Amino acid sequence: MSDVIDNSLVTQLQENIITCSIGGIFFGIYVVLAIVAAYILLQQGQSLARSVLFVLNVVIFIGQTGNLVAIIVSELKIMQSLGEILYDPTQALEHWEVAIVVFSRMNYLISDAIVIWRAWVLYDDRLYLRILLILCGLGSTIGVALDSAFVLKQAFSNGTGEATALTKIRVLMPVMLLITNIIATAIIALKVWEYRRSIKINLGKQTRKTSVERVLVLLLESGVVYCVCWIVSIIALTPGTLSFIGENVFATMLPNLTAIYPTLIIIFVAARRSYSELSINVSQTLQFAIPTSPYIVSQTSEPEARRPSFVAPKAAGILQVELERHVSDESV
Repeated sequence: MSDVIDNSLVTQLQENIITCSIGGIFFGIYVVLAIVAAYILLQQGQSLARSVLFVLNVVIFIGQTGNLVAIIVSELKIMQSLGEILYDPTQALEHWEVAIVVFSRMNYLISDAIVIWRAWVLYDDRLYLRILLILCGLGSTIGVALDSAFVLKQAFSNGTGEATALTKIRVLMPVMLLITNIIATAIIALKVWEYRRSIKINLGKQTRKTSVERVLVLLLESGVVYCVCWIVSIIALTPGTLSFIGENVFATMLPNLTAIYPTLIIIFVAARRSYSELSINVSQTLQFAIPTSPYIVSQTSEPEARRPSFVAPKAAGILQVELERHVSDESV
């Protein structure tokens, strides 16, 4: 009998150590990215958009830190109950479960808000896309609120039948968050396609990607990866899909992933803006060496056309500047 108890104790300790270790690794990655994002935002000066992003970055950091602390304390309470037979951790675990739910769901909403914002600023001339994003935001909020209520009810529930029923309803939150991210990612993909088509029409074939295109592609690829995470989350909610330790590990990873993704978005866009400012400065320095486009010369008056001109071609840069305005200046 003692062997059975010892084996179960060792297994439980191993699961707790693995869960906390993986959570710590992902949290460490997130902390580095959060510091980089904060530094870039502070370096770029004051603006309303940057101030809001900085505050959101701090709030996500607080939520993520609180979530990790709550998980570690919960695991320690479980380990304490394994060593002390008379100790009942139920009440303490219920309290810390509330903290985990509040911190993680708060980050889910903030992450979705940043994702929606990123797609929002790309299209200021298409009302239907913005209405669609607003509906997605409302759906995500409702899904997170209902999931929080169900998780807390499940934590305080003693009936297994009720817990199973609640598990089926809990699929609503990841489904709503997945839909929001699919739509936001699709909007970014649409912008990438339109940008490439316009570049091809106006400038012809280009073998080298522009900096705007690179950041849009990064946003698109990271959005696809994030959608895959929510698909896995939906699958994980199916009873019997993952082992107990697998569920714990994924539950620890998911909040970190939802914090890492919006932080990467902030870094991508902010770094893109810095690169854009550098490119503009270099371009202004080299303008004297670039002859005027024939198209622009033809639009000027005859006396002006006879003058030797060394102005950079404007037609080739209109699209680039317009995209830079959407990707950088209005948003970061």
